[in-house]
This record gives sequence, C-alpha cells and structure tokens, in this order.
Amino acid sequence: MTQAADMFRAHPRQSQIEFSVLAKCVDECYACAQASTTCADACLGEANVADLVRCIRLNEDCRAACQATGEMLPRVTEADWTRVLPPRVTRPTIVRPARGVRSAR
Repeated sequence: MTQAADMFRAHPRQSQIEFSVLAKCVDECYACAQASTTCADACLGEANVADLVRCIRLNEDCRAACQATGEMLPRVTEADWTRVLPPRVTRPTIVRPARGVRSAR
C-alpha cells in the first residue's frame, strides 16, 4: 500500500473516483520524475556532456511534466477529470459512472 492509496482511502469523496487506479498513477508519476532526474544526472556525469544536451533537456522536461501531474492528480475535490485526462482514460478507468447512468462501453 502506498501513501497516496492510504490518503485516497480516507478521502470523503470516494464515490466518484477509482482511487486504486489514481493512486497507482500518482506513484508512477513520481517514479518517472525520479528516473528522469537520475538519467539527466547520469548524462551530466558523462565525458561528452555537450553531446547529451538534448537528452538532458528531454529528461528535465519529462521530470517537470511527471512532477506536475503527480501533484495535480491527488486534488480530487471538485476535479473536472475531462480537463485533466483524455476521454479514453477518464471514462471507464478512473471516473465511475453516477448511479443510474449506464456506461458507454
């Protein structure tokens, strides 16, 4: 069990979110950010750093995107998931249909 999963389990708005999926996504975002930082650092340790500028830049961009996403996804109160996630991810995977509404699968 992760810290994100524990926090989601205690969240008062459980009916709208598949917290197990969301917690895994948050954890993977932070793992990606860490891996990107480590990769950029490894590039900086190489003898030919000048040849690795693009790789370092891409790693830093990836780290920033993953970090921001990992920080944003846990904000589930009044979240508009259609603005945060693409429709294929939002509908069947993370957001449960409201009671009485049939899923369009």
